[in-house]
Amino acid sequence: MLYQILKRWYQLRNIDVSQCDLVVPLGYGLLTRSSLPDAELKVLKMAKQIAKKHQVPIAWASSNYFWDNCEGQENRLKAHLLGAKFNPIIGDGITNSITEAYSIQTKIIDKKIKSDTIVLVADWAHARSAKNIWSKIWPEAKITVISIDANWHQSSPVFFQRSRSRWLAVNLVRHIALKILGMRIKKIRHPLKNTHSR
Repeated sequence: MLYQILKRWYQLRNIDVSQCDLVVPLGYGLLTRSSLPDAELKVLKMAKQIAKKHQVPIAWASSNYFWDNCEGQENRLKAHLLGAKFNPIIGDGITNSITEAYSIQTKIIDKKIKSDTIVLVADWAHARSAKNIWSKIWPEAKITVISIDANWHQSSPVFFQRSRSRWLAVNLVRHIALKILGMRIKKIRHPLKNTHSR
């Protein structure tokens, strides 16, 4: 009950995307069995639909601190889901949402990709802090967030992604921390449990 009340209060309302230069499906790492979590599958599916409709590129960056080569595993799984018709722009490995935004920005600028209007696809609890981060890093771009509702799994190596209540709680804390401390929180990364080299 409390979760639903918080969701109604906190979530961003999705709007129709009328203009788009670039789509960014935000990353959620891998599960410990080396598969993509539900949030990752859903943001990729939505990003693919938006990119196809507007004929624009997709860009992402994957986590690099779970275990050896987790970044490469995540990139391959995402690319496979997108299919051969897409040629994603892939940033360097990341440790949190702030380093994710910087990594993608660097790659987009290097490749001279048009980025006046950027659509982020995120799970709903992540949406507000993600928009806050991207708006600070890329103030000249119009940032729109489309959110999905994801399920969380006990096999996630990220402790806070093991239940929806934990994920909501950490996103509320991150949002408050961003308001108070700004980008100084970029060195923080989610605590991991039960990971090992693959």
